[in-house]
Amino acid sequence: NNATPLTINRFPLENDDFLAAYRYLLATGDTEIKLERGVVVPIDANTTPQLPNTITGLKLWLDASDVDGNGQPDTLVDDDLVSVWKDISGNEFNATQTDDSKKPVYFYDPKFPSLRFNASFLDLSSVNINAKHIFIVAKTWESNRYKTIISRNPSHGWIRTFANSLNFEYGHVHDFVGTDGNYRVNGTPNSNKTSNHTKFILSASLGSDSIGMGSYQNMIIGGDYSAGSNHWNGEIYEILIYDQTSLFGFEIKNIEWYLGQKWGINGPLPNQGLARKKLIPWSGKEYLLKRMNLRHATALEISRAKKGTTPGTVNQFTPDFQIKPGGDPEKINEFTIETKKTGGMFVVPI
Repeated sequence: NNATPLTINRFPLENDDFLAAYRYLLATGDTEIKLERGVVVPIDANTTPQLPNTITGLKLWLDASDVDGNGQPDTLVDDDLVSVWKDISGNEFNATQTDDSKKPVYFYDPKFPSLRFNASFLDLSSVNINAKHIFIVAKTWESNRYKTIISRNPSHGWIRTFANSLNFEYGHVHDFVGTDGNYRVNGTPNSNKTSNHTKFILSASLGSDSIGMGSYQNMIIGGDYSAGSNHWNGEIYEILIYDQTSLFGFEIKNIEWYLGQKWGINGPLPNQGLARKKLIPWSGKEYLLKRMNLRHATALEISRAKKGTTPGTVNQFTPDFQIKPGGDPEKINEFTIETKKTGGMFVVPI
């Protein structure tokens, strides 16, 4: 009903607008938020990373900074063959390899040690893990072939990339995520894309139609039992597997935050994280809108504002006055609302 008054911003709010608001609040000593560990959070938030074994359902924990599982710095040196990667979850699901030609090698780094795999793999036998969520920190050196981080003997249950791609495979029942599970990369929901030679955090949730339903009587790390040429070529830093049917969203965020802080990977935000560098999640934008007594305009409200009260074609023109460098507004109608930009967010008072 166009007779009802409608107040709406003249051009959509974009990411930089929200960043500017957070910078202003921090610069003026706002008492409701703080900057901690490089992240904007509510003043009462705790950004201390939460250890994986404090979250219910941990079944496997392989950590390249503690290969022998004794809680002390490893004595391994560069290029040492690794025959046992000890599970530190308390379940003793150790990953082993007796064949020297198939053992991964240890890569020494004072901050970020790893195990390097290339036509090598480790085997977990008779573990009977019912995996529901898997978290992996890894890096690949190539984009060729299928590249498999986790598989099962004799087959399926794969966490691997598509062939000749850096994107992790989904949409098939033979994958751990099946057709309706999902990946997150570096804390980004519904993301499966990684980059060559770059560490990443992969979070995978079990699909409802995945063959075997996440059951691993045995597990292969770094290779594919059914196709040796589909091995992982790169480094693996840490693997966490949970059997909890559904980790809460805040628990997933906390695990990703822990891994990001530990392995120097930007992207993940802690639970209650509002902004980091130029990243502002939807919750961070909603927080600001709530403080300003605003909400996201509905599609109907936006359409109505663009049409104004004039039926038929709207008279659009490019304004003489624009805000630089972005050029807002790019094109407006006779009722002075942006009509060209498709990104950003129109808002209305609550």
